[in-house]
Amino acid sequence: MMLDAVAELESRNIAVTAGFRSTKQLLAGMLQLSPAEAGTRVAHATQLAPRRALGGAVLPALLPNTAAALGAGEIGPAQVRVISETMNAIPAGVSADDREAAEAELARHARSFNSIALHRIGQHILAHLDPDGPEPRNEPQPAPAAGALRFWDRRDGRLGLEGYLEGEHRAAFRSLIEQLAPDARL
Repeated sequence: MMLDAVAELESRNIAVTAGFRSTKQLLAGMLQLSPAEAGTRVAHATQLAPRRALGGAVLPALLPNTAAALGAGEIGPAQVRVISETMNAIPAGVSADDREAAEAELARHARSFNSIALHRIGQHILAHLDPDGPEPRNEPQPAPAAGALRFWDRRDGRLGLEGYLEGEHRAAFRSLIEQLAPDARL
């Protein structure tokens, strides 16, 4: 019942109308929940409660088997969290039929296993659905450091300096020191 109420608050944007930034903030304030717990409740409600199409038709929950198991008291919030996280980790290219089968399987196992064991089952399902694993990231590697310097204020009021510089950084630093402190020993 609570999930339906939270889903209704979210779908109607009632929190903003009531002066809150989000349903999460409204729940946190009204029910004395941590922001994380309020966010979890909103996320679960949007996945487990029936939805409405733009035309007003009622659509099933995104995780209908999980919703049924939770509604029957056969699973708890920890299992819902694992199922939600597992389903969110399924790659976009996986078919709707395979997604539905995965959710049904997770909900079935959630009735018999705690969240730790269910997480392992979820990892096996993910490995089956995506045997190659996630695509490697093509992020550029950071350029190697051209040196490392560490500065600190000493108790005697002087500046402590330790490190090394390479290439053009070395030349620029040397030039700067020579201009600012011509008597410095480099």
